Amino acid sequence: MTTIRGTTRLAGVIGWPVEHSRSPQILNAAFEVAGIDAILVPIGVPPPGLAPVIAGLRALRALGASVTVPHKMAAAALCDDLTPSARAIGAANCLQFDGDRLIGHNTDEVGFLDGLRAAGFERTDARAGRRGSRPRRCCDRSSDRRRTAGSSRRRSRGPTA
Repeated sequence: MTTIRGTTRLAGVIGWPVEHSRSPQILNAAFEVAGIDAILVPIGVPPPGLAPVIAGLRALRALGASVTVPHKMAAAALCDDLTPSARAIGAANCLQFDGDRLIGHNTDEVGFLDGLRAAGFERTDARAGRRGSRPRRCCDRSSDRRRTAGSSRRRSRGPTA
């Protein structure tokens, strides 16, 4: 069990609702194994309360926060800087407090594309998965069918074995 001390850094998972999140159990176990003196807590906040919560975390010199629905785009707007991926997507799902600066990251695209690859899809366009782009086609290696990323539609190119 994690021991909380005066030196323990705070991290949060911010969402609405957030009670279902298993991130605190997973990351607190990881913090403990890695010897990181930090604790992650769920922070359920309705949309109008997001800015004050992030300001509070900044004032507490928090380690960072994971951001989930419905706050990802609003969180990006509150950041001092965004990584290229967060800027391109227009949303931040990870917040890093670096001194007085708040840096927004987005790992959704990488996770989404990793999931597609694991399911047998290949990335066919550098913009695949980014907000505002039309769905891109990915090839399923196990058949002659083409699938559209972000859609459950399947298009047949003819008879398949």
